[in-house]
Amino acid sequence: MTRRLLATCAALLLVGSGAQAGEFSPGTGSGTTTYTAPERGPVTITQSVSTDLVAATVIACAGTAGEGTTDNWFLRRFFLTEDHAIVGSFTTTTVEIGVQELIIPDGGTFSIDVSVYSIPNGDPFLFDNLTLLATANVELAEGSLYYIEPIALDATISDPAMFDLVVEIFAPNAQDRTISFRPGGNPGGETQPTYLAAPDCSIPDPTPVGDIGFPDANLFMVVNGTEDTGTPVEEISWSNVKT
Repeated sequence: MTRRLLATCAALLLVGSGAQAGEFSPGTGSGTTTYTAPERGPVTITQSVSTDLVAATVIACAGTAGEGTTDNWFLRRFFLTEDHAIVGSFTTTTVEIGVQELIIPDGGTFSIDVSVYSIPNGDPFLFDNLTLLATANVELAEGSLYYIEPIALDATISDPAMFDLVVEIFAPNAQDRTISFRPGGNPGGETQPTYLAAPDCSIPDPTPVGDIGFPDANLFMVVNGTEDTGTPVEEISWSNVKT
């Protein structure tokens, strides 16, 4: 059995026995928020069929008695050439995500990290195979079903045929403040899986949420950027060409 499958089996067994530090849950509440997209760059990619945010959809590893959420990594892997026909160097400009639920009992704020990585095309989706390209810390206020202002992230995948793009949302353990966080999503479908890692729920590496019993927990995410398609011959300044 693979490492990922072993971890998944262990998580399911522990959830059933109550013997682990946390368990997966989709949060509380009800309702739907519809997205009004901001002005975007020349290239926009997404795996989200719907851009709505729907309550009680995206799961997170949390304490078993309302202690708040533990360390959670929410990820998407973009196959730039295969799925999005991007063949030139691709540079991200902004990432769009939302908040499904953020409960802060002490009334303060909560910070998450949004990061961009590269991973060799064909490599297993493991943290050890990721190369960090850019990261941004985002401070959030309590609320539910709201969209975050586009997050600026400047990262370049020079060869999309050889490397995939990974975007990650990391929400740190906030049980000392009984904070509960889940990013926005919906059950409207996706073209590639949503991945989750949560060591306290026995999922140490990115694993499709469908593999742990939550196929409708589809993370909302949009990536904006630019593609370098090369300089047309007619735009080359021949005075700078060395012979």
